[in-house]
Amino acid sequence: MRSGASASLVLSSLVFEYVCDAMILVDSESTVRAINPAAQRLLSRRPEDVAGRLDCRSTLGCRPEVSGAYAEQTRRPMCLCEQVLELHAPVTNARLRIRPLGQREVTVSASCSPLPVDHLGGAALVLRPLDSARETAALEELRAGPLRLNPARHTLSAHGRSLRLAPIDFELVQTLMLHPGQVVRRSDLLESVWHHRDVSERDLLKSHIGMIRRRLRQADVTDVHIDNIHGVGYMLTWDGAEGLNGAADGPSAGSAGDWW
Repeated sequence: MRSGASASLVLSSLVFEYVCDAMILVDSESTVRAINPAAQRLLSRRPEDVAGRLDCRSTLGCRPEVSGAYAEQTRRPMCLCEQVLELHAPVTNARLRIRPLGQREVTVSASCSPLPVDHLGGAALVLRPLDSARETAALEELRAGPLRLNPARHTLSAHGRSLRLAPIDFELVQTLMLHPGQVVRRSDLLESVWHHRDVSERDLLKSHIGMIRRRLRQADVTDVHIDNIHGVGYMLTWDGAEGLNGAADGPSAGSAGDWW
């Protein structure tokens, strides 16, 4: 029994040290207890600079979203680890924007799971950098007619006025604005925003697109359109755009195959 437990511990230590993904271990207070070599490289941090000194939020420099009862009571946004520790359930395939020490923001795919065997009641956070043309383009401001979307600041405005969208709706608008005047397939939207290609989720997608359209109308944005291309997907256009792929004041866009 002991030999088996000892072997498992050794194997876990080897995985933590040599796995390619960045791993961060936190305790029940979200204080960082250890980071593996991959996390050190990604975050430009040394273990002695963060272990026991910084929480996961400070270590990552991430910009979490407000959610959960904890956030409502404290008005403090919850980071991914705090969500996991509160809900005692894993979160997979989330996206975070983090800022490595002394470097520009990068986008990562993040998964976080509770550690029930850890007497600290902590969690393990795994980060995978997303290195793609889409992520590079998404660091710059996107334009479509009067819409201005700043991914780094997570802001959307039109005619100088801020538009407030739920995080999922913001992701959908960003994905459509990355391909102005081009049809984005439903499966690609599901993959980009929800990270899966389940075509049975059409009602979910339709509901969110409807909410975005209502928000645009409420903000008096009547010259931007999200068209449903029956049986295929959705396309964002605006009045005065010159052609489908070369908008008058929008970003230049390649074919959808550039990053899907």
